[in-house]
Amino acid sequence: TNRVIFPVLGFCRSFVKAFAEVPEPLCGAWRLADDMDYSFAACTNTGDLWRASWHDLSYVDGDSRRICLELWFGRDLPRGAPVPALTQAGDGDSFPVMFGCQAKDLVLESHRVPWVFFFDMFALKVRLRCLRPAFGPASAAWGTTPLNSSLVLPPSNFFRFDSRSPIERQVDACANLLGGKRCLGDPCFVVGDIRNIS
Repeated sequence: TNRVIFPVLGFCRSFVKAFAEVPEPLCGAWRLADDMDYSFAACTNTGDLWRASWHDLSYVDGDSRRICLELWFGRDLPRGAPVPALTQAGDGDSFPVMFGCQAKDLVLESHRVPWVFFFDMFALKVRLRCLRPAFGPASAAWGTTPLNSSLVLPPSNFFRFDSRSPIERQVDACANLLGGKRCLGDPCFVVGDIRNIS
């Protein structure tokens, strides 16, 4: 599936702020008119998180650092280039997010470890990995255009006039489609009521 899984809102950005020795990354979104959804969004590129120094990390923090780096949209960006953003809520009016992974690229790994309180018992340690971020230069979506980007990412996760936003989202071509439910967040792919169609 092309669905995007985001970390709990603000977790990775707060983690970077607390532990990475780079300035706090900030995100912003802009509207073309007051009555419109946000049209554009980007986040500041305060440094390469993969090469940044990190301080005071515990074992658990180290795992959080790894998954946040794997989810980060800024991987492989030129120095100083803004980090691209997606919208999480799917309504075009939510805060921009620069961490996420497509469901198909998430991998769950698990292995047994001895249980510290009982010699003959084991606990299961589960680790989450993201093979590539959902957006940005390291993503599958980065090589798309407005004509084919909806085949890779749900249109509702793009800000309306992002350079890769699907053309049907940019022109609002499917706004008047009547349907009980959108499939995969795509406004042009809806479940309709055909009982009364003659």
